[in-house]
Amino acid sequence: MQDLNIFFDFLHLVAISNTQQINYAGFAQDGQLSPHTNESYFKISEDTLIGQTKKNNSGHVFKVFF
Repeated sequence: MQDLNIFFDFLHLVAISNTQQINYAGFAQDGQLSPHTNESYFKISEDTLIGQTKKNNSGHVFKVFF
């Protein structure tokens, strides 16, 4: 990761949206990230156990564990 401040901004957006349905394109746009970077950040968050994505009937929900 080249710029941790961008990742920290991403985490802030995720924390605000904790347990709400995820709109991946909206997250990328709100965080001013490319869709690829946004997807990578969600993957990093899951790999480091910061959060977890669960699929429910209405879509994907990301839960943050901090």
